[in-house]
Amino acid sequence: QQEFNDMLAEEFGVTYADDIQPWLGQYFGFALLDVTLDEYGNMDDVAWLLVAETRNGSAADDFLAKVAATWAENHDVAAVNESYNGIAITSFPAEMPGEGLALARSGRMVLAAANVDVIKQAIDTQKGNSLADKAAFQDAVADLPTERVVTMYMDGAQLTGLMEQVNPMAAGLGLSTANALSMSGLKGTAVSLTFVDAGLQIDTVNAYNADELSSAQRTMLDAYTTAPVSLSLFPEDTFLYMGAQGLGNIWELYRETLVTQMGDPEAFSESMALFARDFGINPDTDFLPYLNRELAFGLMPADSGLQADELDLPMGMVLVVGTDNEAALAASIATFTEKITDPNTSGLGQANRVESNGLTLYEFSTSYDEALRLTYGTGRDYFYLGTSTADIQSLQFGGGTALADSDGYQTAVAAFPDEMVPVAYLDLRSLMSTVRSSVATSNTDMTEFEQVAAVLYPLHTIAAAVHINDMNMHQTTIFFIEK
Repeated sequence: QQEFNDMLAEEFGVTYADDIQPWLGQYFGFALLDVTLDEYGNMDDVAWLLVAETRNGSAADDFLAKVAATWAENHDVAAVNESYNGIAITSFPAEMPGEGLALARSGRMVLAAANVDVIKQAIDTQKGNSLADKAAFQDAVADLPTERVVTMYMDGAQLTGLMEQVNPMAAGLGLSTANALSMSGLKGTAVSLTFVDAGLQIDTVNAYNADELSSAQRTMLDAYTTAPVSLSLFPEDTFLYMGAQGLGNIWELYRETLVTQMGDPEAFSESMALFARDFGINPDTDFLPYLNRELAFGLMPADSGLQADELDLPMGMVLVVGTDNEAALAASIATFTEKITDPNTSGLGQANRVESNGLTLYEFSTSYDEALRLTYGTGRDYFYLGTSTADIQSLQFGGGTALADSDGYQTAVAAFPDEMVPVAYLDLRSLMSTVRSSVATSNTDMTEFEQVAAVLYPLHTIAAAVHINDMNMHQTTIFFIEK
């Protein structure tokens, strides 16, 4: 709190207790009206607006006068005073985009913005249609908790436009394609913050236009009706679980979008053919289409494997992806393994085949560093990728207690409405305890770790769940805080 007051005093010449609290009302809001990014994805210009209700106009005017005087002095710039529709506006134009300031009080609303045009737009909005009158806003906000203390909203077209600005940078990472899948048909996104008995709850609602949804999007949305099967695979002491459902024909749509962005279908086909030449399989036809069901990732305790052996962190990771054609997928995996271990071709490393509990696994280590090893394979209608064979073998196939039945998970999921489908779970307390033990035995200075741990300690669990309501995808994330 003292640091916040020091910042207010230095930057704006005010303090909360003396200059803000006397006039601040019940409601406030912040909006990003327009964001422009440069070619590297950095923020180049932003049109923002801060609105706060006032219960004392005179005190609010004194506050604005102090802010204006301090801003003029700190930035060595003269104020521009004008009147718009009877409202006095004080603004400070800036040489660099995004560094200006404009201030006004319009009735019971205190306005601060990036420039005078945004202030004028806000004044006009008071007398006309506001964000609250937009159907997309109403659709998204309708699913948010009524007890929320903070609400944020971004129009779908604005959000899509923002991602398109990032496109030159994101395209190289494949992010623009992923965004295209999630942004298609998006009317708007609303986010809220609510204090609940368990701790802190963040809700995100994506409102979609049904007529603009792709078949892949519909498949994904329709799948979130029952709890994921993979929750019964991971052991009860799993630190982190993340899941996704309804992959369906997602690769087909992703491929079409990727080809469109490349602008040359032949170039895409050629790249896949080159991969097949070097590694034995064509990802486009022999691998990715078979990964078409539920996907899940888990982080759990482990005594051996990449992290345990090389990083002295006793934990392992497993990725599982469901398939409806295990036989074809297994054949592709076998061909791929034979190719990458053939010394006459790529000779990337060695692979030891292991048959275990209905699974066919390959323990692969590179020729360059035997410490760099992974295990992958198929079985029981899943594809597996793990940091060790033991990690994959720790999955629960009819024996032992699964994460879904653990006390910690059951307590967390009970905080969500029955209709919500779990998608993420983090046992932060157990994870921090494991990391602490590892750090303590490595003769590393514990000071920084203990400082972070002390801050995080009240937060012991994070969980998330999803519910599809008509064309709204509603995700709730709860941060469980010990009282």
